[in-house]
Order: sequence, then structure tokens, then C-alpha cells
Amino acid sequence: MKTFVDCVHCYLKQAVTCMTIAGISEDRQYSILFELMDDIKVLDRNRTPAQNSTEILLKVYQLINNDDPYLEAKQKSNILALELYPRVKGLPE
Repeated sequence: MKTFVDCVHCYLKQAVTCMTIAGISEDRQYSILFELMDDIKVLDRNRTPAQNSTEILLKVYQLINNDDPYLEAKQKSNILALELYPRVKGLPE
């Protein structure tokens, strides 16, 4: 599957979501988005949306100086899953 024009707004939305979760100020988010727009202009449209999205998100991680902005959310989800596991492990599939 190749990238279509409809993919562009998703790249930007993913970047905003990531930066919001990481606690980046709105002013900083704007400047990062403007920089990302330059990168999006030259993305290879023959690559898949997932490939291009990964490239954009890795750039976001670099610009916000955070290798894993979702770390805290993942840790909380894992704790919750471990708490729920004893209640659901005997349920039929």
C-alpha cells in the first residue's frame, strides 16, 4: 500500500498526541509541527503509511528528547493488566 494525501493529517495528529502525552507545551508543539511539515513534504509516497509514520514519530522523539514518550502509559497498563489477570484467567475463551 502506498501513502495517500489522506495520510498526512494522521502523521500530524499522531505527533500532537505524542507530544501532548509527553507534556510538551503548545508553543513548542507548534514549532515542532512546522518542522515536521518540511519532513512530510519529502516523504516517499511509494512507502507504506506505517513506514512514513514511523519516520515522523522517530523525528518527534528526537525533537522532544524522549526515546519513549509512552513509557509511563505502558507501565500503568501493565500494572492494571497484572491486577486484572487473576480475575480473568479462569474465564472461557
